Amino acid sequence: MENHEKKIRALIAGGAFPQGSLEGGVANQGVFFKFEQSHHVCLPVAYKNWLTLANGALVGEEGLFGIGTRNPFLDIEEVLKVYPVWESKKWIPVAGDGCGNYYLLEAVAENSPVFFIDTVENPTKFTYVVASNLWHFIWFYLQEALGEERWPADPEYVLAEDPRIQTCSNIPPIWKT
Repeated sequence: MENHEKKIRALIAGGAFPQGSLEGGVANQGVFFKFEQSHHVCLPVAYKNWLTLANGALVGEEGLFGIGTRNPFLDIEEVLKVYPVWESKKWIPVAGDGCGNYYLLEAVAENSPVFFIDTVENPTKFTYVVASNLWHFIWFYLQEALGEERWPADPEYVLAEDPRIQTCSNIPPIWKT
């Protein structure tokens, strides 16, 4: 288990978020299979592991998405209806920023980076990378929900937590754009 996954599990188990804000346990292998068949994508194992922990989380600016959630605004499939081109690119929306922009995971390989897309600028092009992998992204997102304000723009903070972000993609982090 990756270090940030352990930290996230401990954070959640420690009651850092209000009761009911994390809908864990809803996603399972049947849910994953149906989604993968419907959308012609193979979800990364890390993302499946996250969704079994929290399948749709009412935290942060817009929440962390899930599959078949009780809240449609937290459902990946609802977001893909608005941006169907993402499905063809094998991009999975994992969260929103509260302003109509999204964080996306490329479902093309395990440990893919997570990117930010400014949907007004160009909804079919990554704007910048925000984390080297899903667990780092979720850590940053949850920390921001708890009041941390340095992610994603403070290179010293981001690099201390996620040094691989500089080399994980040809899309640069925000401080290099």
